Amino acid sequence: MTKNPIIEKMSRGLFYATFFIYLALRTLTYTAFRYEYSTHIFNQLAWICCFIALLNAIFLCRYSFRQIAIILAFCAFYVFLYQHTQAGENIFLASMMIVFSARYVKWERLLKFSLVLYIVFIIGSAVAEQVELVPTLEFFRGDVRRYSFGFSHPNVFGGYVLFIVIVWLLIRYKKLKVFDYIGWLLIAAFMWIVPNSRACTFSILLICLFTFIFKRAGNKLLKCLPIKIICVSFYGIMAAFSVLASYFYDENNALYVQIDQSIFTTRLSCAHTFFIENPITWFGQKLQLIDVTKAAQKGVSSSILDNFYVRQLLGGGIIHFLIIFVMFTYLVYRAIKINDQGMLIALIVLMIYWVYEARGLNLVYNILLVQVVYQILDPALSDGTKDNLTRGQPELNDSIN
Repeated sequence: MTKNPIIEKMSRGLFYATFFIYLALRTLTYTAFRYEYSTHIFNQLAWICCFIALLNAIFLCRYSFRQIAIILAFCAFYVFLYQHTQAGENIFLASMMIVFSARYVKWERLLKFSLVLYIVFIIGSAVAEQVELVPTLEFFRGDVRRYSFGFSHPNVFGGYVLFIVIVWLLIRYKKLKVFDYIGWLLIAAFMWIVPNSRACTFSILLICLFTFIFKRAGNKLLKCLPIKIICVSFYGIMAAFSVLASYFYDENNALYVQIDQSIFTTRLSCAHTFFIENPITWFGQKLQLIDVTKAAQKGVSSSILDNFYVRQLLGGGIIHFLIIFVMFTYLVYRAIKINDQGMLIALIVLMIYWVYEARGLNLVYNILLVQVVYQILDPALSDGTKDNLTRGQPELNDSIN
């Protein structure tokens, strides 16, 4: 298909507009604002952005008939899933409607735009709390107070900070200096001391460790068949561990309980409760989730399922679970094939992080969802988007057999 610069420019402009507005609206609903005011109008406006983005994908992105059919089939399936589960929102569907419209967007420019955007979001939330536009929420772990900087929970703030560090990694990977590592370590120390978001802290430390290793031996490692097999299988490994360890959790086993409390901060026992209360089905179900703050407001017990893998299996069902499994496994495969070590590190770290958090299908927390367009829906892009991924990085042609 011949290029049309005017259509491409219109599509890019529309993508950035809907991307910015959607993320800004969602961020408002993830701050303490949600506990003082109704966010219904923000959710409605966010969905309007999604529909505009979908029209952009269908009419301006100039996908082939087959690609449009895939997009529409995807949306139809998740609309059906939404109606079946009666979930409050289908964040994955909304996120992907925005993502599908990114065909003419250059990856590196999107990363830089997102980095600035999220710094503004965090500063804006912190300032809003200081000037009392949003309430100050108090969280404690033992006697130690945890600060959320205007967000609805310290771990939500941690998700935004981890987003920034991952984008930083993706932008700077090919030209990293010692100052980048120092910056990450300082952020990790801050996240441990002030909001005490442990999953975020350890994820940043893992980014430091894996980046240090891959910068020195990445090309050799990715030519080693066992390493490639482990990487490509990593999503399956984390999913299998999460599901099995939660399902077979035994409260009478003192060692099991100790491991869960000290390493997994009771994620396994909480997930086990959901296995008891909810069957595994083909098309999922609505899970009864109550966060800590709402539980305190209503005077009831909280009901939290922070394990991403268990939540996708129980809430979305087997078919959805398999779609996500194939999607992220293939993204890892593509990262290895084009030798994008920054993307590979980010994916591996996120897969570990998802044992503790359930935000992997939310564009607000996972910019790598955009890679579905670049690597799965249209991997043969020739407008420079793919060039941004592979420039200066030789493709690893030896396949994983």
